[in-house]
Amino acid sequence: MKDFNYTKFEDTHRGSSYSVCERLSIYKPILLEFVKYRKNSNLVDLGCGRGEFLRITSEMGIDSIGVDTNQETLNVPIELGLKVKQKDAIDFLKSQCKNSFDILTAFHFIEHLAPQSFLELVNEINRVLKPGGLLILETPNPENIIVSSCNFYTDITHVRPIPSELLKFIFSNSHFDLNNTWGLNSSLDKENQTITLIDILGGVSPDYAFLALKDSDEKIPKEVVERLKISRGITLNEVANLYEKR
Repeated sequence: MKDFNYTKFEDTHRGSSYSVCERLSIYKPILLEFVKYRKNSNLVDLGCGRGEFLRITSEMGIDSIGVDTNQETLNVPIELGLKVKQKDAIDFLKSQCKNSFDILTAFHFIEHLAPQSFLELVNEINRVLKPGGLLILETPNPENIIVSSCNFYTDITHVRPIPSELLKFIFSNSHFDLNNTWGLNSSLDKENQTITLIDILGGVSPDYAFLALKDSDEKIPKEVVERLKISRGITLNEVANLYEKR
């Protein structure tokens, strides 16, 4: 594995830093509302890679740190003056105090974890995120048949796809009752689209984000909740129903 150039792989299969920043900009509206409610917020981005999300949040004035084990990818955010640490993500969280962060994010990270490590991560997220804190996890969507049967395994460091319902179940039982799933990066327009068989196989949102707010005695502003609850993307049931209605 030491000879596997993950940085070059990411450039080829995930896209340029510019294109990734463009996709991640979808989170700006909820972050803007969140930092109005939670001033002086701080954020940790696990598996930060080239630091695309750190650029976005730092430009928004959020005190942000990224964590990754790959020194080669970390050279990019370091050159940009962003705050990063080369360390295993779970070990990093374990070194932090309880209720350390207002926002915790991880983009295309959790699918790299073995089941026991994933459950350990969930426990640490619950411990270090402040009450009322915002969680964003983005991962490939196994409901997209081409993604789950083929594209997912193009990355040899992937362990297993994670269905959104599993994340919902685990975090709903871990003090994150207010949550939602966004389908991401689909090219289908469900309002005006001729659905074909290939759309059944690959038209579902290829990625999804799980967003949640940690339970809190403090009232969370409706503007934050409304941003969280926005409906995004297209599901397999929706694509199949459109196909049947042709």
